[in-house]
Amino acid sequence: MGTWDKPGWFLALCVVGLAHGETALAIEWQVAPQVDVAETYSDNITLAPDTAIANEDYVTQIAPSIAVKGKGNRLTLDSRYTLQNLYYAEDSGRNQSHNQFHLATDAELIDQFFYLSASAQIVQQQLTAGGVVADNLNVNSGRGDVVTTRIEPRVKRRLGKFVEFDLSYSEGRINYDSDSIADGRLEETKLLLGRSQDSTKLDWQLRYSQSEQWVTDTLSVERQQSAATFRYPAFDSVSLVANGGREEGRISNSRNYQEGAYWSAGLRWDPSPHFSLEAASGDKDQQARLSWIPGIRTSVNVSYLNRDVGVRVSDIWTATFQHTTRRTRWLFTRFKEITNDATLAIVDVNGDLIRGESYLRIISYFGITEESFARTSSEGSVMYGARRNDFSLGINSEQRDYQLSGRQAQLHGGYLGWGFKLSAKASSDLKYRVDRSTGNSGGNDIETVSLAWSLKRSFGKQISAGLEMRTTEIDGGVANVNRSENRLSANARVIF
Repeated sequence: MGTWDKPGWFLALCVVGLAHGETALAIEWQVAPQVDVAETYSDNITLAPDTAIANEDYVTQIAPSIAVKGKGNRLTLDSRYTLQNLYYAEDSGRNQSHNQFHLATDAELIDQFFYLSASAQIVQQQLTAGGVVADNLNVNSGRGDVVTTRIEPRVKRRLGKFVEFDLSYSEGRINYDSDSIADGRLEETKLLLGRSQDSTKLDWQLRYSQSEQWVTDTLSVERQQSAATFRYPAFDSVSLVANGGREEGRISNSRNYQEGAYWSAGLRWDPSPHFSLEAASGDKDQQARLSWIPGIRTSVNVSYLNRDVGVRVSDIWTATFQHTTRRTRWLFTRFKEITNDATLAIVDVNGDLIRGESYLRIISYFGITEESFARTSSEGSVMYGARRNDFSLGINSEQRDYQLSGRQAQLHGGYLGWGFKLSAKASSDLKYRVDRSTGNSGGNDIETVSLAWSLKRSFGKQISAGLEMRTTEIDGGVANVNRSENRLSANARVIF
């Protein structure tokens, strides 16, 4: 499954969208070529665990790229291609080139009826457990190409004044440049029919979805979900609510998947436009939601779900808190899900990778697996910004409960950052980060500490340059895991 097996359909839809955009949507195009160059010194370019055999090297990076953007009344396109060339002074046999590509497009092909979105991406990511690196410079980093593609045709129409019809089909694929991880494919069909525009009358919504997830050529997940929600305003601020649905299918690597039907009924209280509280209970389904938005600067959302159908077979609390002032921004999130690495790597509805670089730090600690696991994640951050200074502080915690093996793994970490604006064209950034994982498949606790400092300066709108220093220490408790690296880089960017 190394190539897209429906190229004709994919390309035809994209060509139709672009042709329609050229003739009817009056697209404005922006083409911006640029080149990034950098010279980096590393005292351990191979990330050797023993400092006695660490290899120092100078790496020259030349990365030309071109960005193409288009925007019309009913079409947007955003793309960039970069060719990253790396040249090593001490060993030219390490020289390498990496293709990096991003494409995302959304088109309204038939006015207020037929839509198309598509995306493609080529990036390099960590594909083996054990090492944590930030980029492609380390020659023994275990990184490789990850190619994702996604396409979604969609029919969306308003039937009358209030009823909405939404039907979509999406197919996403991920291909790894590694034999240790299986490629994946996700196909999903969704149907939504609902009425939710008039708060004084009955609101209802019917949803149906069918999804299949393939690992290489094996069907690992198959689910059919149907659901209905109703809300009827019985009094000025009190509404009757009801939920119901059914799920069928299988998840091959999870013990906690249950087929069946569920329902619940309850009340929703809306004493003001800024506050709502809802609770419902019934057969195999209990849920509650609280939303409090006292002003444009503060929001609190908390939800609870205990459903003995599907993959959510335990109490799930989800919470989000956000508060902003003139100089600060506070944010806290918590969520729980049952998933696996292949699912997280599939692109989301916006065409972006669900598994980003911050999440890959967790992957390298916990190891690569196709086994389903319950993932509980909490993150908190606060940012302070003044005229010349800005500070950031964040903490994160994640726990995985693997469904088949029963193994547990945890990651705890945090960061501290300081940015200083030296002048209108120059700025400095300092960031310190600590991550610690326990319960790894190798049996070792691993702690990673990194400290990075950068200085940037622009010379007009088209030229910028900078310096960067970074040190990384990995302590795994045993000699073959411990490693460290220090880097010094000088870089420049020219936009043509």
